[in-house]
Amino acid sequence: MDRFSVIPGADALRDGVLLDVTETAQTCANLTVPAAITVGLWRSLAPEEEFNPTDERLKEVLYRLSFAMTGLIPSRCFDVGNGEAICFKAKEGAKEIVVKAVAQLEGLPLNQIGPACTIMLEHED
Repeated sequence: MDRFSVIPGADALRDGVLLDVTETAQTCANLTVPAAITVGLWRSLAPEEEFNPTDERLKEVLYRLSFAMTGLIPSRCFDVGNGEAICFKAKEGAKEIVVKAVAQLEGLPLNQIGPACTIMLEHED
């Protein structure tokens, strides 16, 4: 199920750099494109736990993405080299994290199969 190519060789999902959350993102954030989170974001949400695409902490981040996209919570939008990004705050327990979602646009070398959304920590690329 290689729908992403954000690292050379289009192996990000297979290599475990990205984790597929497409179905959960469709449900929680109303995304209509393939979606993945970085391992770094998952480790921030659930340290030491095996990835679970239906985890409630992940769903909370995806709901907040939906709220940020519609202007219901504060966010910051900006252009990136391969698309557009939005940053917003999410909480994991008492810890606040800044999440960045990047929408890669169709036809770009980093994403040969069409639009996709990669969700990560603010400092990740």
